[in-house]
Order: sequence, then structure tokens, then C-alpha cells
Amino acid sequence: MDEWINYLKNTNEDVFEIIKNLIKIAAIDHPNEFREKRDKLAEELFTRDMISASRVNKEDNGVAEVLTIKGVLEKSGMHESGEVVCDLLNKLRDMRLSFKTLEATGIGITVNALKKHESKDVKQTAKVMIRDWKRMVDEYLDGDGKKSVVVQEEEECGELNKNNVKPVNSE
Repeated sequence: MDEWINYLKNTNEDVFEIIKNLIKIAAIDHPNEFREKRDKLAEELFTRDMISASRVNKEDNGVAEVLTIKGVLEKSGMHESGEVVCDLLNKLRDMRLSFKTLEATGIGITVNALKKHESKDVKQTAKVMIRDWKRMVDEYLDGDGKKSVVVQEEEECGELNKNNVKPVNSE
């Protein structure tokens, strides 16, 4: 890993352009292996806190992270295994999305479509998330002047313990 870090620090190339090209090469040179490993790589990106580790502006990065997850769900969410989709939904749930983030990203539309997923856990989790987001939006639009987020405690996808909407202290 240190060798890669040193290489990337000393090159004048854009690291994301390098990553994009390496993905293309892997897909062309090893299409079967790439297909097998693609989902696992995407899962690793979202189950680890890789994106949040470099947060500078929490709100902007939160929107960017939601949009990234939304892109993955829209591309392959209905065809993805329930476990992978649940990991992504749990990541969204853990982010405690604000009304403004929901509005800016349109993630609710994407999650709503997952109510038709073949996995019972995905269907149930999507249904509960949408219900709670609707409740939060209603409270926000009632104009109580408080910023609300959905707070959900759960053990695993599909096994929800407690769902409610709570105001967040403005900083």
C-alpha cells in the first residue's frame, strides 16, 4: 500500500483518471473476473467510511455520498443481491439525511423503487425509510422552524427496532 501511496504522490497524473483507466483495463482484459469482483468492490466502497474519512464540508460531502449511492442503486439495485442493497440502504440510514439533502438528491425516488426488489428485507427497509422520510418532510413543511432528520435504530436490514423523527440542534 505504501508503494502505491508514494507512486500517486509523486506522479503528476490525476488519481481519479488513473482509477477510471485501470477499471477500463480490468474490464477489457479480464471481463469475467471483473464481473465477479465488480459488486464486491462497489460494496467495499460503501461499507467502509472511505468517503467520510476526508470530509471537509460535511453537508456537501453528504450530498455527494448520497448521489454516489443513488447512482449504484439506480444502475444495479434491482438486480443486486439483497445483502449488497441492504448495506447501501443501511449506509443511507446511518447518514441521518436532512430534508435539504433528500430534496437535492432525489434519493427518495430511488429508494421507493426498491420496494419492488425481490428481497423481503430490502422491500421492508425501503418501505420503512420512505415512510419515515415522508413523516420528516411533513414536519419540515409544517414550518415548525426546526431542522429534522430521521433517526432510526436497527440491528440489520429488515430488522427495525425503532423509527422516529427528531429535531436536530442547529449549529
